[in-house]
Amino acid sequence: MDEGGKPLTPLRVLIIDDSDDDAQMVLRTMQKGGFGVSHRRVDTTEAMQTALEREPWDIVLCDYVMPRFSAPQALSVFQQYHIDIPFIVVSGAVGEETAVEVMKAGAHDYVLKQNLIRLVPAIKRELREAEERSARRRAEKELSHRALYDGLTGLPNQTLLLDRLNQATAYAKRDNRKLAVMFLDIDRFKNVNDTYGRTAGDRLLYGMAERLRGILAEEDTAARVGGNKFMVLVAKINTAEEAFDRAEFIRQTLSSHFEIDGQELHLSLSIGIAIYPDSAEDSASLIRFAEAAMYEI
Repeated sequence: MDEGGKPLTPLRVLIIDDSDDDAQMVLRTMQKGGFGVSHRRVDTTEAMQTALEREPWDIVLCDYVMPRFSAPQALSVFQQYHIDIPFIVVSGAVGEETAVEVMKAGAHDYVLKQNLIRLVPAIKRELREAEERSARRRAEKELSHRALYDGLTGLPNQTLLLDRLNQATAYAKRDNRKLAVMFLDIDRFKNVNDTYGRTAGDRLLYGMAERLRGILAEEDTAARVGGNKFMVLVAKINTAEEAFDRAEFIRQTLSSHFEIDGQELHLSLSIGIAIYPDSAEDSASLIRFAEAAMYEI
């Protein structure tokens, strides 16, 4: 609690300073400003590297000039770790040009030790901006994931499958080998939704995806391409017969009974296969021929 009885905001601070007295002065300023600080003080490259590698930090506060270290050196070390937390230089009087240079190099702010009244507002501002950057990255990552993966099963969608298929056909051409594209359809899936409800149907699709993940090689890809339809890319085969054997194994594995809400479901699958380069040599044609072959069964 602070002097007014308010809870302190926890903050993990890496202090780079050769003076323990100065570090304690900075810590007292932060505590008065509402932070409950846990910290480590270092003053060499090696000690800073060890601290960054072994412990998580919320902020770095760095003196400018030390006998064995300096703020520009510390900033260079910090940037090698690609950690997006504030790096604030807290130092004695230096020229304005020096402060501008270290800010241009990547420091987030510069606070003079003789004017520590600026420290807490600077820390709060930089922590807020760091959290905003982190939130943007999370949102961008989520949008990117949604663009490439199926929201229900977590499998790649057709966009990502096509990208991987383009790569796989290029490798197959280079290595003079075959690959297989399989189009899978759950027969009479509509009956499951009509009889047991859409939630049960979604659980079934998720269970199918889990089984596919469990039986495919690392270089292979399973994708959900809409509704009750899946695709499988088998990146390396020697013969067409090997592809047919793999398809039969997939059929048997996915046709085994599923238990949904206490009900045992037995399924059947239709699978169409296209072989590179026997059926076609481009990705779009391979997908089209595999789907056509599925409907011919």
